[in-house]
Amino acid sequence: MSDHTAGNDQSGQTLLGRFVTDYGMVFVLLLLGVLFSMLTFTEQHPTGADAGVAVARVVANELGAGASVLIVTRDTAGDSAFNEAAAEHLEDHGVAVVARVQGSPADARAAIEAAIAAYQRGQA
Repeated sequence: MSDHTAGNDQSGQTLLGRFVTDYGMVFVLLLLGVLFSMLTFTEQHPTGADAGVAVARVVANELGAGASVLIVTRDTAGDSAFNEAAAEHLEDHGVAVVARVQGSPADARAAIEAAIAAYQRGQA
């Protein structure tokens, strides 16, 4: 009679035991990969020119042609691309860009006040 039972090899380990021994690390690494993917998964938002076009598309659809807007961004490279792309997209869709400001809140306030004054002069 044989010393081997079904599913056992010569060392007495079951096939499942040998499989776990041989490939267990692969499954641990896969599990860690899935875990870190789930933990770091967040919604991604566009930046720069892509964000400018996305915002301009919404503004143009909501306000329609003939509307007037003022674009205000910080003075950074990414915001500069946003400002440029938004202005171009809005103007292409019939929305007037009254002014484009890149700078501080004080710069934005000055531009808003200038736009209001220009509008009031045109209304008088």
